Amino acid sequence: MRLVCTEIEWADAYGDYLIAFEGESGKVYRCVIGPRYFPVLLGQGLLAIEKDYAEYEQ
Repeated sequence: MRLVCTEIEWADAYGDYLIAFEGESGKVYRCVIGPRYFPVLLGQGLLAIEKDYAEYEQ
């Protein structure tokens, strides 16, 4: 799928980072990633990436 990270910002309202990825087709995916000091857990937004990845692999 070759996603490229295009934007990262801290969101006080969520207590996590908001991160954006752009795919080869130009589609932009946005996710919440946390926790604050070791952000490795993708949260809201991950399902859209997983869905498109499943279609991409077919």
